Amino acid sequence: MSDILTAQDLPEILQNFEKVYVIDTEYYPQPGLPDGPVVPVALQAYEVRAGTWTSAFFDEPRGTYTNPLDPFALYLTFNASPEWNSLLSLGWELPRNCIDLYIEFKNEVSALKPPPQFRQHNSPGRWKSSLLDVVQWCGFPARPTAQKTEMRDLILRGHPFSEKERDLILSYCSDDVIDTAVAAKAMLLRIGSIPQAIFRAHFMRAVANIHRAGIPTDAGA
Repeated sequence: MSDILTAQDLPEILQNFEKVYVIDTEYYPQPGLPDGPVVPVALQAYEVRAGTWTSAFFDEPRGTYTNPLDPFALYLTFNASPEWNSLLSLGWELPRNCIDLYIEFKNEVSALKPPPQFRQHNSPGRWKSSLLDVVQWCGFPARPTAQKTEMRDLILRGHPFSEKERDLILSYCSDDVIDTAVAAKAMLLRIGSIPQAIFRAHFMRAVANIHRAGIPTDAGA
């Protein structure tokens, strides 16, 4: 795809990062525990500088898997907390640096009135903010939503997955990576301060842990 992010599109300030990944994971909640540690299913990562892909499928829900990615790289995500929840379930170290395009989109449109095509149906004063909505907001064509619904239902069904289903899930996961990389090509140009964007994304590490364990409370208060 000609619109996907490449090394030439990266701001100069990111030259200190040897690797820049765009990643997405697929997962489903544990039975009886919808708001907690998730069960990882698949991961796709596109390394922008080399233009290479890393694919992983987790056939065993409680299996042990080695992290093939560099935790010192910069990660580009769309809503990082579910991805970090998946990595924590795998026992992997969370990345140190991330730019979350969901956060940056929210930061960009905060206090602005959405145009008709981006208004939520049941709440017209609020922005649509899914990945496909942001791709369209960036001026690129988005995939049909019907495919996402079908694939989400398959993933939420849970293990085991057939070889055909495995291929479908990995393909779907890579499509989400491509959409994120396409949006990143436009959005990185709109970020006023890359260090501040990385700082904003640090909060998603805490959000992932809150999703897994609940909101921390002071029992002595």
